[in-house]
Amino acid sequence: MMNTKNSTTEKGIQCYDCSKPIAGKKALECIDCGEFYCKDHVKANDSDHSSICFSCFRKKIHLDVTLELESQMIEAKTQLNSLKEKLKNCKKDLSNKKTTIERHQAQVKINEKTYTRKFETLEKKIEEEVQRGDNLSNTITNLNAALDDYKARENSTEQKKNSLEDEISQLEAELNGAKMENNKLKIEAQNLSDESKKYIQYISLRNTLCNSCKNRVKLLFKDEILEGNNGKESLIASVLQAERNMINQRNSLAPEMQVADKNGKTDDKACCCVI
Repeated sequence: MMNTKNSTTEKGIQCYDCSKPIAGKKALECIDCGEFYCKDHVKANDSDHSSICFSCFRKKIHLDVTLELESQMIEAKTQLNSLKEKLKNCKKDLSNKKTTIERHQAQVKINEKTYTRKFETLEKKIEEEVQRGDNLSNTITNLNAALDDYKARENSTEQKKNSLEDEISQLEAELNGAKMENNKLKIEAQNLSDESKKYIQYISLRNTLCNSCKNRVKLLFKDEILEGNNGKESLIASVLQAERNMINQRNSLAPEMQVADKNGKTDDKACCCVI
């Protein structure tokens, strides 16, 4: 809006607002509209010593306020849109959280039932363990009593063992003595056996036996007789061989002699040999 009023007249400089005449040095020019004002209708700026009229000052303030309000409105709209978006997201999150809460509540109910069953089962197990503990305590008491009884029997057994060890030691001593005696008897028996196995010469028996027993001896021990006379005079060997031949002939020609031998009869009643 253009100003139709002028502060410069024929009478001199006047205040543009109150038309009061102003001396040249006292006239204050507005930096916005360029008009002159008295000191009562301008606002001085101490920083740069400039002046601005109240009307321009109000306009400037109004403009600054308007710009600031517009800026605040834009910022408020931006914040409002942001808040709307946040509200939308919050509603969405709230819906999701409600769904999650409902799901958790359902799961809590299921878990509550499950844990209730587990708790009941655990209580039963605890009761069983308590009963088992009581049984175990009774078993331990019985085992302690059995252990005491076993220790008493073990002491008695140890005493019997010591007594048996003493008896065993005595028996071992007697056994060693018996072994020594047995060894002596074995040596004596061996000596007697060696004595009994000594060769009795046939020539010593020939004159003491009857003919039947003599023939039996020669038949039964012919190899031993020849072996016993091995290396001796050839006359004895020839006699034995001749007697052997004669016995063989007699056995082949006189079977009745064998019958007589079976009946226990001999041709010499003075013979006492039993073969």
